[in-house]
Amino acid sequence: MRRKRKDSSYLNKLVNKFRRIKTEPNSPKNKNGKTDLRAKPIFSDTSRFKKNEQALQRSRQEFIGLFKNSPEALAYTDMDGIVLEANKRFEELFGYKLEEMRGKHIEKVLTN
Repeated sequence: MRRKRKDSSYLNKLVNKFRRIKTEPNSPKNKNGKTDLRAKPIFSDTSRFKKNEQALQRSRQEFIGLFKNSPEALAYTDMDGIVLEANKRFEELFGYKLEEMRGKHIEKVLTN
């Protein structure tokens, strides 16, 4: 299948039932700085990348489900201790809604 890009160049994509292969033209410049028309395409098999991306997405969804539905009070902070997420049990235990905690330092949430 051939697709036209906005910049009018072409990106060739070969797709079959099991793999995605992307080709992009490789147009080296000659000594005069002009594009050499004897360019050869570069083939990249993206099926492994796509498979890993899907596995990562499934893992992320599983983590989110476990985090939100845990009977334990859980909060997720960044490296500086700023609250990014908290589950319902954490909200119930400390009496704050997530919107009130988000952006605050975890120590302020825990000590108030």
